[in-house]
Amino acid sequence: MEQLELHVTGMSCGACEQRIERALGQVAGVVRCTADHRAARVTVVFDPGRTSTEAVQARIKQAGYEVLS
Repeated sequence: MEQLELHVTGMSCGACEQRIERALGQVAGVVRCTADHRAARVTVVFDPGRTSTEAVQARIKQAGYEVLS
């Protein structure tokens, strides 16, 4: 398992956190994710054999948020 910490902008409330967590929960290989709008951070634990950092970032973007490097 790998853990990924991402700086994500556009989250403004708990509903935004839930939206990202639901979106990432649908990605095969994602084991756990936690979004924190106050810290503008998303933490993702995933199986690198089933998904990739790029796929996680793409899913966050599809949900309507921006991933900063």
